[in-house]
Amino acid sequence: MGLSFRAGLVGLSLALSLVACGGSSPTGGAVDGAKLAVSVAALSLDGVADVVWDIEVVNGAASPEVVWQRRVSSSGYGDGRGSASYVGPCDAGDGVAENVVRVWVVGVYSDAITSLGAFASGASNGAAGPEVPFQNPTTPVTPLTQTVTCAPNADRAVRFDVTLLRPAEQGFFDVAVDFNDIFCSAKFDCCVENEAGTACDHDIALLSDGGGQRGATMVLGFACTAGPRADVETELYLDALELDCTAPTTFGAGFSPDIVIDPSGPAGNQCAAGATEGCAPRVSSPGVDADGYLYQVGVYRGLEQLESGAAPAQKAYWNVALGVVRGESGGAGIEDCWLRTRGTADDAKKAASVENGVIGAGTVYPYLQWEVKLGSCMAEPLAFGSPTAPVRTAYTGTASGATAFAYGFGPNRPAGSFCGAPCEHGTCAGGECLCDTGYEG
Repeated sequence: MGLSFRAGLVGLSLALSLVACGGSSPTGGAVDGAKLAVSVAALSLDGVADVVWDIEVVNGAASPEVVWQRRVSSSGYGDGRGSASYVGPCDAGDGVAENVVRVWVVGVYSDAITSLGAFASGASNGAAGPEVPFQNPTTPVTPLTQTVTCAPNADRAVRFDVTLLRPAEQGFFDVAVDFNDIFCSAKFDCCVENEAGTACDHDIALLSDGGGQRGATMVLGFACTAGPRADVETELYLDALELDCTAPTTFGAGFSPDIVIDPSGPAGNQCAAGATEGCAPRVSSPGVDADGYLYQVGVYRGLEQLESGAAPAQKAYWNVALGVVRGESGGAGIEDCWLRTRGTADDAKKAASVENGVIGAGTVYPYLQWEVKLGSCMAEPLAFGSPTAPVRTAYTGTASGATAFAYGFGPNRPAGSFCGAPCEHGTCAGGECLCDTGYEG
């Protein structure tokens, strides 16, 4: 079913100790006794022997000044599996004490690096070793950042939690990505492609249209396993499927949902065929008549015991089928719609990276993003490292708040909203309904 993701959790800890800057001299006003101890801890990176990081601290001046910069590797400054530590000053000067710590991932390697290179805001710049493919959550202009107040003769601590995506192949997935030993796959199929894979050949005919025929169907696929072991509990998290069918322009500010699909209903058909407009709460359509775009919605979930090599693996899957209505003679239809949703996974038996559907603020954790233009899509697999693919991997960031998923499902979690009742005119976050602007309750 598409690409799976594999990654290791990397905890980056930064605390404020007086030492020489080491490497680059500070150009800002480092204050004696104001201490910053930076440690990077790779908690689970199978097959990885080294990780190289670039670290920079700047002060809070109107034009920030560099306090110090350093490139570190886990083989030279840590445990050789991703962890590393470094200590340097911060700037507690008047008016500039709000220091910013910037971190870049330079590379991930299967053996100790042969050359460290020099600090270069995440560019390789001489770093050399046997590289492990991964999706980098940083770019030269978008490091991971946290702000910390520097004080004379005081220590300060900052922690970055980072989970890195790696491509992975598993026998029960066509293509996979892996993070923190969690393997996931995803897709969105709009049609059956021709043999060359260059165009749609014909519709997928899956759901009954109510007239004795199987009608045109589009399918979202989502499946994960928390690893090839018996002691895992794979939990999936998924948002509502949203469709904008009235002239969307972007998947961000230019997207306003006309149809919202709750994927947590009982397995099977969610509506009477041809009557999606009256199918609340599973299908709500605040902006349009849903019957003009959908004739049915099907939901399929389950757990499977599989094997990866000789090891057991518990797979959880969550698929949604859309019975779609195509426009006739230039009229409105599913071709006018854009669809978006997102999902992720976790091992409920481990220290959770996702709590009640919420990835904590400042945590860098992978998720899957569906942003599909239904008028031009084909069979869309999960793409690794492509920021514009219809189905792709992405990261939460250090600069954003908490990321909340609306619904969950797992061996000990019946499918449902984390808020219990539907969160109308609001967003469900960690079991609490946060009202949209203009609403209260």
